[in-house]
Amino acid sequence: MYLKAPLLSFVFLSVFIAGCNDETVVQQVVDQTPKLAHIDISAPSSTVFTSLQFRAVGRYSDGSESDITSSVSWDTSANSVATIDAAGRVSPLSAGSTNISASLDGVSSSEASLTVPTSIVCGHSYGSEYSTAVNDSDPANAIGACVKIAEDSGGNWFTSTPSYEVARTVNFEQLHHSYLEDGSFGPNNGIFIRFKWFVNEDWCTHLNDLNFAGRSNWRMPTSTELSGLFTDLGNLWTGYGWPGFYYYFTSTQSGKDYVDISLTSGTTSTISTFGHEYASCMSGS
Repeated sequence: MYLKAPLLSFVFLSVFIAGCNDETVVQQVVDQTPKLAHIDISAPSSTVFTSLQFRAVGRYSDGSESDITSSVSWDTSANSVATIDAAGRVSPLSAGSTNISASLDGVSSSEASLTVPTSIVCGHSYGSEYSTAVNDSDPANAIGACVKIAEDSGGNWFTSTPSYEVARTVNFEQLHHSYLEDGSFGPNNGIFIRFKWFVNEDWCTHLNDLNFAGRSNWRMPTSTELSGLFTDLGNLWTGYGWPGFYYYFTSTQSGKDYVDISLTSGTTSTISTFGHEYASCMSGS
């Protein structure tokens, strides 16, 4: 009888010790995934002439960054001025101003202001194909901030020399010589740029950078190509409002000089690369 109490005490102590040894340890799991902290958006320019690509970069809590251009939601404050697609490409709709922004996971970027000038293709209106402005015959609009386009029988496009106004509008800086047309061979009171041969090449490259008229294959025409344009269309001043007092450069070399062509008479000549003439760029069909 006297052994029962110690036995019960032993059983209780054993259970207590076993319970202590079986204690469950709970570990807290911490989420270490970097969090999006900030979004930066950027574009090559604050002005859109034909189209413009925006880029979005995400800055994360661990100091890393990533291109999230295709992941964010893009927005424009004025849909009537410009639209922006899911890939961040802006398309102009009308002259004006708008603000572009991007957001993802509750984080929004600062707004980027964007200006849409009137179309820099003479005779073109946003929302229409650029082909609707080809061979525009307005006798005066080349004076303003636009460049004319003419098309030969092969479907190739040619540009008129730019006015001072459009060259400044598109931020072309090599404006060393110009000529004030008086209405005899070009639009009255229009100031048009005259280029050295190598600067003519630079101007065509600039048009490519702008994706002028939706194209990026602009180059200087050969003498055969530019003569062919005159053969097809005739006097480009009287028929299409082009500036024509000076001859236009070509890429065709003649000795140490280059062939230039009058687009009011079709006559050809040659000129040194250091001379100053009007400039045309051609885009193949």
